[in-house]
Amino acid sequence: GAANPGCPVPAVRIDQFNAEPLDVLTLDARPSQGAVRYRWTVLVRPDGSTSEPAESHANQTPDDPATPAAEFFVDLAGEYTLALEVEAADGTTSPGPGCPAEARVEVIAVPTQAIHLQLVWHTPDDPDETDDQGSDMDIHLRHPTAAAWSVAPLDCYYANKTPDWGPAGLAGDPSLDIDDLDGAGPENINIDRPEATAPLGGPYRLAVHVWSLVPQGLGSPWGPSTATVRVYYSGELVREVERELVTKNDLWEVARLHWGAAAADRRVELVGTVEVHDPSGF
Repeated sequence: GAANPGCPVPAVRIDQFNAEPLDVLTLDARPSQGAVRYRWTVLVRPDGSTSEPAESHANQTPDDPATPAAEFFVDLAGEYTLALEVEAADGTTSPGPGCPAEARVEVIAVPTQAIHLQLVWHTPDDPDETDDQGSDMDIHLRHPTAAAWSVAPLDCYYANKTPDWGPAGLAGDPSLDIDDLDGAGPENINIDRPEATAPLGGPYRLAVHVWSLVPQGLGSPWGPSTATVRVYYSGELVREVERELVTKNDLWEVARLHWGAAAADRRVELVGTVEVHDPSGF
């Protein structure tokens, strides 16, 4: 409805973003009228997303409601809705009692890479999965010719984030873009131009390794944690699978990724086995 006299009016400069995961967007409330404070809330987000509006994403400073702009880090592929609440000098808020005007920002995040792999995890016994204490899981992607997990250069993981793989230059190399150490994730690995796997004798292999279920090595374990893995081919979510993991050094081989020049030669073969893997043995 229309704003009443005396109500501040929330408004945004851009109300819809087409983005990619890992983008940092600028939320701009300068078109608002009669406002001295600006508060952003994430109403809708992909499952596993933990990002919040910030004054500076790079500096990890919380949003300052006295400024009309904020930054929002797109941590996962999917759809987001953010709401803006503004406050006048006399404390009147919109939207609020008698002030129905509202402003929202929609974000649609689609990965552009040929292969986009995403890991998030949820630990029910962790009281705050956004703080700096939490369980640590790691995503791994093995090259088709790799002989073992956690061995560079043919396993892309936290200790080998940007290995040199395929013949296509950087576009053929995987990249681990986020390594989360303290609960919930996300982590992701991308390849712009995967190699055709059939001539290499086998597929890429995707796994999740439990590094720690203990908060930063302190105290008792949080307990079981449920990992969710999503596989995107050319921007489309083709597989989403989850599994509860309960023991340090569990290695869950999630899937084998077949890739070819033709769409018919691209498929995800779910595996689902769990083995014990101690990377300190390498």
